[in-house]
Parts: sequence; structure tokens; C-alpha cells
Amino acid sequence: ADYREIAALKKGEQSRTERAAALKEKTQAYVSQLRADHAAALDAAAADGQRALEAKQLELERFEAAAADEIATAQMSLEAAERTAGLEASSVRATLAAEAKAQIRTMSREIREIERQLQAEGG
Repeated sequence: ADYREIAALKKGEQSRTERAAALKEKTQAYVSQLRADHAAALDAAAADGQRALEAKQLELERFEAAAADEIATAQMSLEAAERTAGLEASSVRATLAAEAKAQIRTMSREIREIERQLQAEGG
């Protein structure tokens, strides 16, 4: 009886040891899978974050390029306006000068005419 009880106890112990080993193996596999899933999730999040960062950087570069174009266009417009204003100013100056010269010629003719009349009257 003792022998059979010892054998049964040994068998029960072996069975428990086998179950514990199987459970430990399943647990380790589950933990490994969790770690792998977690690492994959972190990698995916990092990749998403990197893509989002790259997209923002691209957006910023496009914005900077557009702003630079707008600034260059505004600068060209300003320079064109300054040139136009300069041309207009020189045109106005030329017109005023021409009008002044014409007035001076007219006044000179009138003065000569008056001088002739005075000489004719005075004899």
C-alpha cells in the first residue's frame, strides 16, 4: 500500500510539475507575444509620428517657399511701382519744364512786342 501511495504521489507530483511547466511555457509565450505586440505598436506609433513630422516639415517648407515667392513678387511690384513713379515724376518734371519754357518764350515775345511798340511810339 505504501508503495502504491508513494507511486501515486510521485505521479501526482510529476503531473503537477508537468502542468506547472506547461503553464509557465504558455505564460512565457503570452508575455513574449505581448512584448512583441507592444514593440510593434511602439514601432508603428514611432513611424506614424515620423511620417506626421515629415509631413509637417514638408508643409512648413512649402509655406516658406510660398512666402518667399510672395515676398519676391511684392518686392518686384514695389520696384516696378518705384520705377513707374520715377518715370512719372521725371515725365511731370519734363512737362513742367516744357510748360515753363513755353511760358518764358511767350513772355519773351510779349516783352519784345512791348519793346517794339515803345520804340515805335517813342520813335
